Amino acid sequence: RHCQYKESHIALSYEQLGDWANAQGAYERAQAKARAGVLPFSESEYCLWESRWVETTKRLQNWDVLLELGFHESLPEIELEAGWRSWDWSERQAQVRQLIKASSSEFASSPRAKFYETYLALTKGGAERSKTADFQRMCKEGIKTCLQHWSELPPVGTPAHIGMLHMFQLMVELGDASNIYSSLSSTKVDNLESKSGDLKSVLQTWRERLPNPSDPINIWSDLIAWRQHVFKAINDVYVPFITQPSVAAGEESNGSGGLGADGLAKPGTKTKAGNKGSDTKGGRKANSNGPAADGGDAARPDSEAPKAATPSAGGGGGAAAANSVLTSYAYRGYHEMAWIINRFAHIARLHGLVDVCINSLTRIYTLPNIEIQEA
Repeated sequence: RHCQYKESHIALSYEQLGDWANAQGAYERAQAKARAGVLPFSESEYCLWESRWVETTKRLQNWDVLLELGFHESLPEIELEAGWRSWDWSERQAQVRQLIKASSSEFASSPRAKFYETYLALTKGGAERSKTADFQRMCKEGIKTCLQHWSELPPVGTPAHIGMLHMFQLMVELGDASNIYSSLSSTKVDNLESKSGDLKSVLQTWRERLPNPSDPINIWSDLIAWRQHVFKAINDVYVPFITQPSVAAGEESNGSGGLGADGLAKPGTKTKAGNKGSDTKGGRKANSNGPAADGGDAARPDSEAPKAATPSAGGGGGAAAANSVLTSYAYRGYHEMAWIINRFAHIARLHGLVDVCINSLTRIYTLPNIEIQEA
């Protein structure tokens, strides 16, 4: 009601309808007219166009645009929020700390800044990084700050309550992540199965602890960005274990008397069992009626079946099966990534953000091939 120009009314009407793309375009046209001198404007109304354009860009998940804006216009808070979804923070700790220091005092004392600082403490090097006194102290300070801001909110529910509840969830999951990082620091190839089982219980809880479908898409985006940082840490520890059994399987195959990866004799390899089998009636019957695997072996009783064809005989088949199981455990982080990306795309479609939905789904194709039922 207090806007002077119809461009502001048009853009705000689009926002009320949830049409963020048209609202963003309306704000851009209004600013273009003002810069060209076509449209006289007041400072307060121009600030409205700028701030609402940033909000519409966030809703459309154009974080690369906001990251560039924050960098060139020296807006550390916007750069931090966009970088949270784009950067590997474990490699940019110094830059992130500088941005936090360069931000306003109001932001530096906010729950969001406390969360960033606590996460940086969690990602420090060292086996006991999640149990350091700094991390525990920062967790308590972050929760205390959230409680203080919550007490300042009105008793009636407002959108600000949703954002604060989201911050509470992030602080709680920081405690869960500290247990995950502790587990990762002691994970080896020998205990990968048990450690992966422990993580699965925590990650299953995370799957059930989600925002409401009607919550703003930025709440969902922020939660997915946070969890993907944790999933990447899991991948950094688990994925290297995949190559270790492959090397062991190759050595076992070389010393298994000419057996291939499927546990059968390689073509052109002479083994005692193969020479014996060629003189038996079963062997002659197989040669006359068809391949041994389809004719002779299928006609034999189970007690006379070749032992080398079963994984339990210690051949390459057993190693391949063990490698397959280990790969399933080692891809735990990728399983969770695929699930949460698919869930976010579903929510984006419910919000009418079709482009965001499609862009999210295309990210699944950048992940390794995993079992569908595991995702």
